[in-house]
Amino acid sequence: MGRNLTAMPVAVNNVISPSHQMSAASLPRASYAIISANSSSTINETVFLDAEFRAIAPYNAGPVGAGQATGGGTSAAFDRFLAPYKDHAQTSGAYNGSPTQTQPSSQGTTSAWVNATNNSGEFGNDNTWVSERGLQGNTVQRANTNTIMAQTNFSFINSDHRDRNTVLTLNGGQVSLTSRWRPTPPTLLALQKSKARTKSIAAQFGAGSQIASQFGSASYNNVRKEFVTVAYNSSVAGQYDVKIWKNINFDAVDVTALGVPDVAQTVNMNTVSGWGSNTTESQYRVTPVLVDSGDIYLMAFFPSAAIRLFKMVRTGGDTTNTFTLVDSISTTTSYGLEQGSDYGMKTMQSRNGQLVICFCPYYYYGAGIESFVVDKRNSSWARGFQYALTSGGCQVLPYGDDGFANWFAGNYYASNNQGAYIQGVVTPGVIAGATPVWTNANLYLPVATAPNTTNYPGMSQVWEFALQSELPY
Repeated sequence: MGRNLTAMPVAVNNVISPSHQMSAASLPRASYAIISANSSSTINETVFLDAEFRAIAPYNAGPVGAGQATGGGTSAAFDRFLAPYKDHAQTSGAYNGSPTQTQPSSQGTTSAWVNATNNSGEFGNDNTWVSERGLQGNTVQRANTNTIMAQTNFSFINSDHRDRNTVLTLNGGQVSLTSRWRPTPPTLLALQKSKARTKSIAAQFGAGSQIASQFGSASYNNVRKEFVTVAYNSSVAGQYDVKIWKNINFDAVDVTALGVPDVAQTVNMNTVSGWGSNTTESQYRVTPVLVDSGDIYLMAFFPSAAIRLFKMVRTGGDTTNTFTLVDSISTTTSYGLEQGSDYGMKTMQSRNGQLVICFCPYYYYGAGIESFVVDKRNSSWARGFQYALTSGGCQVLPYGDDGFANWFAGNYYASNNQGAYIQGVVTPGVIAGATPVWTNANLYLPVATAPNTTNYPGMSQVWEFALQSELPY
């Protein structure tokens, strides 16, 4: 995982307790954070974990301001803990959402759930920006709809690059190529502010194209040096424009090199067996994954119906390609983009860019999970995390260099520290060509967040996790 495990402090009872005299370089890197903001108590905690989900102590065990759950208060104890890691922690305004003594079951859209399934994303949790500096959220947290952090996560394009610092987004018809490494939260404004690294591709799409409304509906394959976008076209019901740019090396050129696409097709998904109802979610949140064989997988979420996986097997001429249904996983009553920009299917990739997972809530706005995983290197797929739950979020996290883990945000406190747990891991097959393997084995964490009462904390990766092996202290 790019880390020298022999140099790490010894873990006792799965808790790492660094000496007060240790230098920053001696401390384990923070990879995840359990986030508790329970408004029934003046004590809230953020427990930082290392790459194997071992707690790093001391952690935010001190009392905070009574308004912490809605964005107020600071913690001197938190500042002291984080001082060896970075210079300071911003906890004021770090979280602005629903308190964690409740969970995302059948609650309405006015709630902002740090513990919801679809609150996880490529850049972390929609509710707050989590870094090794602490939690910062007064400019990035949810505001019911159109949240900066949620928009950034939804805009993410699955793309593998030689330098994993490079990241692509698609939003508002603009493709942006930028750096993950930045001292401030990765807002869309920051990602797209450099005109030299942003390209509007709206002109490459004809009348009726909704490319300006698509969220992250694109994929880049560094092995093939190809870039594909899929956009709904309102000219004909069920029609989508598929554009492919060939011989594009984003390790060497900028997105401004995107000229006229080499392949321009229209595919009517209404004629594809298994395509569901054309909703706002299935029109604007479809996610293509371009694999090494050249084929294109397409994942789409049909609220209150299913998440489905389709595949386009490309022919030599790229003129008559179409999608066919590969698999479908049912959901119950569930919601997507039609309820607001914070809801619906999310996409995340492994740190090395090999695996891409698309996941959606099983129930309502963020409970349970259904998902598919595509292996870009082996051109294969598998069902991912599947938990048909009507209460409790199931949050996807990157794990190691090539996989994902899933956090069940159950009732978790000191007297019930088995109420929430890591409930599964997805990694590639160990044999070349094997499909991704799902290992279902619960990992219980002995350090629960305060207070010692009903509590459903969320979890997030720290955003530096993507770059830990590249950017040491």
